[in-house]
Amino acid sequence: MAGESTTHEFNRKIRRPKMLKAFLSKKHALYESVDLGTADHVVLHFKEPVAAEDAQKLMASYSEPNLRLQVLNDKKNKNGDNITTAGGLTKSDLVKVAIKSNDPSAKPRFRIVSKTMSDTARKCEPLQLKLWRNAVMEARKSLGVVGFVAIRKETPLYAKIRELYDQDLLKHADELEADRLKNKEMRQKLSSDKLASGVTRTRVSKTGAKAAKRKRTVKKATKKRA
Repeated sequence: MAGESTTHEFNRKIRRPKMLKAFLSKKHALYESVDLGTADHVVLHFKEPVAAEDAQKLMASYSEPNLRLQVLNDKKNKNGDNITTAGGLTKSDLVKVAIKSNDPSAKPRFRIVSKTMSDTARKCEPLQLKLWRNAVMEARKSLGVVGFVAIRKETPLYAKIRELYDQDLLKHADELEADRLKNKEMRQKLSSDKLASGVTRTRVSKTGAKAAKRKRTVKKATKKRA
């Protein structure tokens, strides 16, 4: 964004700082000022954000043998710590959610998730799922079950859960149908909003990326032989 300053920090001692100033003033239109700081580093300020690739290309043409470049982009702060997730979410976009446990003696556990996705999941959670979860918790409490116990058929726990769940289904029959239609409309709205915003991001697995890289390498080698 215009008006913001992006900082690029150059480690190692700069032997000719005046030459570096002149070089940047001549080569880069967005260059604003340089803070020499200590002898170990130099901090450059630009009028607008500069991409890491552009900074690398710019400094490749500057002959300074002891110069090592570290680009601090929008995902890292001045200390090099990550300030965004892989998907680009910042601290304000995240929320800590407690993981519910049926064991009262268990230590509290938390997960850090996207605030938007957490709210959406809470809104879109089907009533049928809530009824099943409540039946499981009530059955475990009534039978005195503590810790992990698998819910299998032909066990007292499953029979109790099923009994409570079937009772709740009969009580909330009308609400279940209304909830199903509401969730269907909400999911359709979310999918249409994603299409309208142009969110078409796809994730490539590491194995897939490595296979594609090997394929490109083999293709180049065959071209050279030909």
